[in-house]
Amino acid sequence: MILFYPARHEGFVRVLAHPSEDIARDGGGGKPIMRTWLKRMVAGIVSAGTLMGGGLLMAGTANADEIRMPDIGKTITSTARPIAGKSGSLPTELVNGSFSYKGRQCLDTARKAAGNDYQSDWNFANIDYVKGDAGAARKWAHIDGFQATGFGWKSNQTDTAVDGRAPIAEIQQSRDGSNYYGEITASQANTYLYQDINTRHDFSTVYTVKLKHASRTLAMGVDSLQVLVGTPGHERPVELTRIASDGKDQVGEKSNVVASAVSGWNGKWDTYTGSVIIPANQPVTRFTFKSITGIDNVAGNLIDDVRFAYAYPLSYDANGGTKQQASQISSKTFGKASETDGKAKTMQDASGLPANAVPAADAGQEKLTNGDFEYPGARSLHMDHSINWSAVERKSGERFDLNACKWVKLDGFDANRFGWDSSETDGPSVGAPNQRRANEVELQLDRNDNIYAELAANQAGTSIRQTIRTVKDVAYTVSLKHASLTDEYVDRMRVVMIAADGTRTVVPMTRTVSNGHGDKVGEKSEVIATKVTNTDTRDHAKQWETYTGTYIATGGSTTFTFESVDSRQANLGNLLDDVSFKTAYKLDYDGNGAKGRVPSSSKADSTQPAAFRTSAARTEAIASKANGTVRLAADGDTEPESGTTTDDRGILTDTIARQDDGTGQRTITRSDGSVQVQAIADTGAVSGCQVYYPAGARITLATAKIDSDCWDSSQIGKTNRTFYGWSANTDSNDRDVPVADTMDRNTLNANARTEIVMPARAKTVYALWAVNPTLSHNVNAPQGSTAPGTPASRTVPYNTAASDTSGWTTGDTGKIPGYRFDGWYTAPNGGGRYDFNTPLTDNVTVYAHWIGNGYTVRFAGNGATGGNTPDQAFQNGIGQNLRRNGFTRDGYTFTGWKRADNQQAYGDGQWVTNLTTQPDGIVTMVAQWSANEAHIRYNPNPPAGKTAGGNGTPNWDGHTGDTPAIGGNGWTIDGYTFAGWTTNADGGGTKYAPGASWTANGTLTLYAQWTPGEAGLTYDGNGATGGKTDPQNGVTDQKVNVRQNGFTRDGYTFVRWDTQADCRGKAVNPGDKWTLQGSSTLYACWTGNMQPLTYHGNGATGGNTAAQSGKTGDELTTNANGFTRDGYTFVRWDTAKDGSGTAYGEGKNGVGRYTMKPAGNDLYAIWQANPANIRYRDDYGATGSTPDTTGVTGQNVTIAQNGFTRPGYTFTGWARDRRTDPSLQPGGRYTLTPGTTTLWAQWKADPAHLIYNSNSGSTSQTRRTDGVVDQTLTVIANPFTRSGYTFTGWNTQADGRGKAYAAGNGFRLVADAKSNPVNTSVLYAQWRINRVALKFDPNGGTGGYPDITVDAFTTVTIPADAKEPKVQRPGFRFTGWAMKPAPGAGDTILGPGKGTVAMPDQGSITVYAQWAPAMTTLPFTGGHAQVPTIGLYAGLVFMILAMGALMPVIRLRMGAGSKGRHAGTPTIGRHSR
Repeated sequence: MILFYPARHEGFVRVLAHPSEDIARDGGGGKPIMRTWLKRMVAGIVSAGTLMGGGLLMAGTANADEIRMPDIGKTITSTARPIAGKSGSLPTELVNGSFSYKGRQCLDTARKAAGNDYQSDWNFANIDYVKGDAGAARKWAHIDGFQATGFGWKSNQTDTAVDGRAPIAEIQQSRDGSNYYGEITASQANTYLYQDINTRHDFSTVYTVKLKHASRTLAMGVDSLQVLVGTPGHERPVELTRIASDGKDQVGEKSNVVASAVSGWNGKWDTYTGSVIIPANQPVTRFTFKSITGIDNVAGNLIDDVRFAYAYPLSYDANGGTKQQASQISSKTFGKASETDGKAKTMQDASGLPANAVPAADAGQEKLTNGDFEYPGARSLHMDHSINWSAVERKSGERFDLNACKWVKLDGFDANRFGWDSSETDGPSVGAPNQRRANEVELQLDRNDNIYAELAANQAGTSIRQTIRTVKDVAYTVSLKHASLTDEYVDRMRVVMIAADGTRTVVPMTRTVSNGHGDKVGEKSEVIATKVTNTDTRDHAKQWETYTGTYIATGGSTTFTFESVDSRQANLGNLLDDVSFKTAYKLDYDGNGAKGRVPSSSKADSTQPAAFRTSAARTEAIASKANGTVRLAADGDTEPESGTTTDDRGILTDTIARQDDGTGQRTITRSDGSVQVQAIADTGAVSGCQVYYPAGARITLATAKIDSDCWDSSQIGKTNRTFYGWSANTDSNDRDVPVADTMDRNTLNANARTEIVMPARAKTVYALWAVNPTLSHNVNAPQGSTAPGTPASRTVPYNTAASDTSGWTTGDTGKIPGYRFDGWYTAPNGGGRYDFNTPLTDNVTVYAHWIGNGYTVRFAGNGATGGNTPDQAFQNGIGQNLRRNGFTRDGYTFTGWKRADNQQAYGDGQWVTNLTTQPDGIVTMVAQWSANEAHIRYNPNPPAGKTAGGNGTPNWDGHTGDTPAIGGNGWTIDGYTFAGWTTNADGGGTKYAPGASWTANGTLTLYAQWTPGEAGLTYDGNGATGGKTDPQNGVTDQKVNVRQNGFTRDGYTFVRWDTQADCRGKAVNPGDKWTLQGSSTLYACWTGNMQPLTYHGNGATGGNTAAQSGKTGDELTTNANGFTRDGYTFVRWDTAKDGSGTAYGEGKNGVGRYTMKPAGNDLYAIWQANPANIRYRDDYGATGSTPDTTGVTGQNVTIAQNGFTRPGYTFTGWARDRRTDPSLQPGGRYTLTPGTTTLWAQWKADPAHLIYNSNSGSTSQTRRTDGVVDQTLTVIANPFTRSGYTFTGWNTQADGRGKAYAAGNGFRLVADAKSNPVNTSVLYAQWRINRVALKFDPNGGTGGYPDITVDAFTTVTIPADAKEPKVQRPGFRFTGWAMKPAPGAGDTILGPGKGTVAMPDQGSITVYAQWAPAMTTLPFTGGHAQVPTIGLYAGLVFMILAMGALMPVIRLRMGAGSKGRHAGTPTIGRHSR
């Protein structure tokens, strides 16, 4: 046997210095060591009894040395021999496993190369490690200083379709930019990354591979990969174990395909490890990382931190000793690194203390040390699977030597590191002689190499213990594993905490993990009892159960005691392992000057644990819901009480320890590490509550609700203050300090905490109090008025609205005479109306606002003939100007106002105030007037251009109210007749006849009116094509407005009128004044309109021809054609779209002469079609061809029939793209597009099959897997069996000379028209006949015969030399071999050279030597004599007597055997049944 160890292995390897220290194994447990001991004893007895001459046979024992493993393989001789050096140019270790080689530079180079094509959410760079380039988006640039040997990674990629190059590797950067890693599926499906490593060693070497793996994105699925290791082209999958996960993947899972449900982009990884043996002298090994499933062909399977370590063999060389001696040197080591119950147990380092060990002091250490009992280790205690128990006494540093039955010094023993002692006292030993010693602790070695303690060492009712420096009021949650010795008895123990003053507290423990043998998880008791099913006292795999309990320390020192309560006997039972504790610190709430109860109140809420008497204390289960509902009182009801809430922290344990007086203490531990301790009164109600938290825990502080945090804010109060939350401030000395009461919102918010992180000490949070604000009133009375009484102020809780308690009603006019109350406002003047629903966070003063009583001033016109003066509103106490008079009275002038009630006069617009105190009263002001002068004035009012003659009419003067007569006309105008007087010159207004009476009022101006002769005006269209304009008729000198134009003329716009038809006379515009003079004519003048000349592409596919502009009738030169039309040639312009109109510019690229029309100036391009065709192609490697289809652009043609052939595929149609679904079918119609159109043949793979043939002769079995041609199937695991053979893989030929495949490989289905069924491939199972062994058992004798290894089913003849002296047995003679140790009467004895054995299909067969008693020769002086065997009986009696005297030693060794890993039938000793 050769063991492998990593370089600089921190454990030590024991080197056996003498062959006698080798412990033989024959499957008999403790027998061989007993047999060797008996041989030595008998030899001594025979010599002492002079039954035979000669010296006493002594077995020498040398001291054991230790070595530390070097960096290369070592053979232990007098000096170390180095191995052969490594060869080749390959690296001897994996390169760039972190993918960080020039990581930033690679990404920057890729971004620079891709430019704008590098998308903002990209995080990768493709690496062409051959050329030293980085790229993305098919663009590349060189990486300065890049070395392929520094990058290390290679890929098997061959497809260049995605990135333009192959092979490439891809690196990526994490979201936060802190990490670089590789993506296996870079640009091609089923690719892998690999490195070739120089692994040439002179010996087989174990390589341990470790890596991190993650999926690209969980939104697209979970990626998976394989790690394959082997010579290039012959790599094999490696089984990996998940040892860590940043997600929810199960740690400890093993597989040769790893799948990780975490996202490396977000920094989440799973870690895996596995090992592989590299054969000696293998020069190159390929470490391959292959994608199995990913997002798609170009994304998935992220790896990082890839590395390996290798271990070298430790072999032993006799260094000159004989071959027989060398063969007995064992490669066994006494160090231990194993797994027990699924938990990895750390190997102790003999060079120093464990990380949590501290020097012992009188008060004990800070941490529980050596809770897994692995120190000082099996090697130091000389335990193995024959001698599998020992005892240690810490103070003296001694162990019990089972061979010598005495206590001996432990070399290099560290008492602090061991930690444990016991309550055992000196006295007589129950088992091995001299074992019992005060404070001894017994350790045992299980068959799975686990070390644990047995509480029942040598004295009933004892305990093992450690004294720990504890902190008062800190919760210590203890966890341990317990098992009974065997299924014959249920062992019982308890956990007791002993304070410095000697007070004992039994800790109720809850079973949190069951071994599945009848005990239930969740059961609680002060006594731990574990049912087991094992019958072997040294086989406790799957027997351990885990228990948890919590203790609140009462002082600075506590002895953690683990006490045996009951076991089968004083020295058997109660096994203990993996003892540990977690700390949780007391979180106090301080009221900060308040009255009432807080969670950590030291009065009614005291949580100090009572010193319960062990005999009186008991434990009972608390009914609680599985969903985490927490009960606040301890009674038998299983439903939640009123006021309880659901707590999402899962309850691990929930126990109550009660006293005879009915009081109790309830302890609840939760999954977050917190511990809640409730004091329970004899009424069952919770009288106190305290919560403890582990250091580093994020704690949500007590809320203002009644819930499982033991408290609500109604339990605490402070005068004129409102509870605002908790503060967690500390001073410069890390002492908890309160915050002063305040109502400053910023201060409160800055100090309020809803959660804290628990420090590694007790923590006090202080109540944060907000000072209650006050609402005050200010009556704010108007100046000069009598103020009413001020309403009382009101103080309310912080951040609470203060309702209006003033009792004042808006609109009340009784508070201040002459004023109405308008409400409470935020400012004395202005501001806004105060909202009494506003929560107060500061003192507030509200101000009364007042409105004076209102009254109205009404204005009377007093004879007014027009105008108006509206009413004017006044308010008491507020003066204003009277309105200005708005009345008018013809012939009168306004002089002021008089009050109707007291005749007091007021000027127009005079300032007045307080005209009345009557609310809503009315004060009437009457207008005052004085009469004006009056006149009549006469005007001859001759027509324009005329002059009046005659004597005229005299004017009149008087006063308002006079009644003069209207005078007669005194003027004359030639050609006009006087028609009367009017008040307006144009004849409008009031008409007056001469002699009529007029009541004087102001000045009356009268205008003479005259009647003229007839005249007319007509309008001429002057070329109009439509419309009309009506003539105008009147009288001479009559002025008329020239009419607007009513004519139309196509393509022209009207400009004006003119007195001449050629528009060269007097210009007249519509609306101008025209004086009628007889009969006159005006002519319309026109100007041509601007028109666009528009060019139309008429099917053009590109280009443009700009439009032109011109007036109607203009002649333009047409533009040359600027349009293009794919597949067509331009001919000319035409006024018709179909070319049937007027042509322009034919043969001149469209350039010609065109006259602008009034409308519809459009020219269309006329085109001639060009030739076009379809060509047919195939991109899949098909044979044959298909003729082109020809025509002209736009022609509708028939698609050709397929002329290609492709074995294994069926033609499905034509497509415009190389590889896609077909969109066109032969015989279909297609409109030719310009130039050449390429149609690609599309194919559907035909069905194909893979048959697995068992290849086992005429009875071969088959299994078929179906697919399609060119599909790659995953080769299945072997489903067949063949007796006597071992399956080695698959091959395309039955004789194994074809291509080999292994399960999980890809197999591509191929086209084969000759196979039946068509396209069928066959894989033949390959078998290797089993090798079986014939073993020779001396069956009580010594020596042996080498195993014979042959093929299965072979008949083997017993070798002729398989007899004495190869096997010997003193006192017996060899008679042959048999298939049983003790054959029956009908069994065959197989003679050497004659007997035959038929070998099985696998495994081995053992034949047993057969013996018969022989005569014994004894030496006598002067000769020899043959003594019958019966003659030895006398000597045997003597030997029996001697053995009786040595029986204690025999029992000691036999007891050791019963504790061994392979204990056999003899069980004499301390654990015998």
